[in-house]
Amino acid sequence: MAKLNVLVCLMLILWGHQAQAKITSVKWVTPNTWPTFINEKGEGLYPDLMKAVFSDASVTVQKEIQPWKRSLQEVLRGKADITGGQAFSEDFYNSAFPLLVDWEYLLVRRATPIDTVEKFLRKSSGVWVRGYRDGYPGSKKNQLSGFEVKSREQALLMLETRRVDYVLDNRKQIEQTLKSMGKSASEFDFVKFFCTPIHMVFTKSPRGREVKDFYDARIQVLL
Repeated sequence: MAKLNVLVCLMLILWGHQAQAKITSVKWVTPNTWPTFINEKGEGLYPDLMKAVFSDASVTVQKEIQPWKRSLQEVLRGKADITGGQAFSEDFYNSAFPLLVDWEYLLVRRATPIDTVEKFLRKSSGVWVRGYRDGYPGSKKNQLSGFEVKSREQALLMLETRRVDYVLDNRKQIEQTLKSMGKSASEFDFVKFFCTPIHMVFTKSPRGREVKDFYDARIQVLL
């Protein structure tokens, strides 16, 4: 058994080296307005991750700033290699190791009566920033009725003026937007929608598989 374990470890190491040897550059598309993850200065978890996984392994990273919906489309069509993070999706190759586990929220007006989230959603209309729910699992996406807008500020104004019943987003981005608009979070309630592992995603193609294998192998080394 010990010999078998050693053999498996050696195979994993060789596989990791083979994956790494094929990759010389990657194209990464990403928004730059995610608190903690990436900001307009290019700082945060995602840039640090891309540096550790790719740049520190002598792989050139071509970064392109795009809105979230466009980022997903670019990777889906093979015009870019990687974006994230998002919930697991069959449309892409997903990183073997989730970045984190995070909650998705519904922002509602203060004291909005909610028996259960499921019942509330069945009779409610919501709004979210363009592309935000595109990577959701189908079972969650199907629970949502509403439409997209260009900005989080527009979404919040629609909630305030009672044109919608909720805003779909993550808590950090909601809080950042409220702060930038000079509004207090005490005017609203945060309702948990669902909790999901967040992955980096790759184009579902032979090239995308190579980039994913490289990424996963490097993460194993870094853990």
